[in-house]
Amino acid sequence: TRQKKIAEIFRQQQPNSSVVVIRPGSLDKVNQQLYYNALARPVESHVRKAAEQLETTALRFNPQPVRVLVILNTGYTALLPDEFKEICVRCVHKENYNDRIDWLVCGGIYFMSNGYDNWTISNFEEIPINLSRGFSSGEKLRDAWHGFVSRMLKQICSELVPEHKAKVPIVDLAFEIDGVRYIKPSPKTPKSGFWPGGYAPRKKVEEVVHNFVAITFPALSEENWKFFKKAMPAEPHLQSSYKGWLGFLQQEHENLNNPLEPFVPVSVQFDKFAEWVQKPICEWVFSDICRFSNEVFHRRGLEILQRAKEKEQTIVITPESIQLVVGQIGQDEANDLSSIYYVSEVPGFERKEAIIENENLHFDQSISLATAYAIKRNVDIIIHSKRRL
Repeated sequence: TRQKKIAEIFRQQQPNSSVVVIRPGSLDKVNQQLYYNALARPVESHVRKAAEQLETTALRFNPQPVRVLVILNTGYTALLPDEFKEICVRCVHKENYNDRIDWLVCGGIYFMSNGYDNWTISNFEEIPINLSRGFSSGEKLRDAWHGFVSRMLKQICSELVPEHKAKVPIVDLAFEIDGVRYIKPSPKTPKSGFWPGGYAPRKKVEEVVHNFVAITFPALSEENWKFFKKAMPAEPHLQSSYKGWLGFLQQEHENLNNPLEPFVPVSVQFDKFAEWVQKPICEWVFSDICRFSNEVFHRRGLEILQRAKEKEQTIVITPESIQLVVGQIGQDEANDLSSIYYVSEVPGFERKEAIIENENLHFDQSISLATAYAIKRNVDIIIHSKRRL
């Protein structure tokens, strides 16, 4: 239920994206309130029960003691320390428990890791609710908390904690609703002296979900079509006329083109095909020409990939380029969003045309797709950039 409510809030903010980033700080006040209300439900029930217990216990004493509510986050991973504190304070004030709760203490143990360096945040913060009541034993309670944390960390370092009870690091939170992935990125770890560049590499996508980047098809000039037609007069795919061939090519384009798997006509030269095919003309079939167009596509693609440049390293302005922008989300490349644009810097014809935008593709997938579009549009240069979302 909470996931659905959160999805509704952030989907409005990012309606056209296949991966929606959950960043509470990016919301306006109204939606931020809705977001925290959705996450506050479990905390509200605990606060309500605790307030009743505090009131019942306090009535046994005269004068009445200071009523302190201690809330520790032991597993609500959707909330980071500041968020947890804010929700706890909201819950106490929302139901006006000021007459039952004098002080609120928010705490928890949060573990962060980059695979080599480890950090532990053990917050324990006292918050006055009823300003007329002091909390004289707060310091003793805080010392007891720090002593507990110290003992726990010693156990962890000496590997005395069973694996199934070990605390796991904070990671990206992810869920999926109606084919849309929702990601709350984990906090960025401090800079490390172990990893090159200061930060651990992100998790790579190991499973290849999509093996194809394009559907290739032979594109024949009228001259080359005549050569093929003479060599293969009975081949039905070549049609009976060049006009018929162009119509067939257009029909295939309309039937097979997909933004994430584009239909790419590849120029095929008769003489080069004849050298490549390595079998007598009488054995030639149309699928041989298709396989050759795929080979030409592959060679051309490798050439373009070798010339691909990062935007930061590009000094010379190119007349035409395919530009790839990858938005990196959290620790896992599987969450990334990619956009591909055709860019013209030709004077008088400057334009930036979106080919795909905000598709859930990581860099290796999207650079291959950008290469397919470069071949399709007869562009020689791919310029790519990455940015954290």
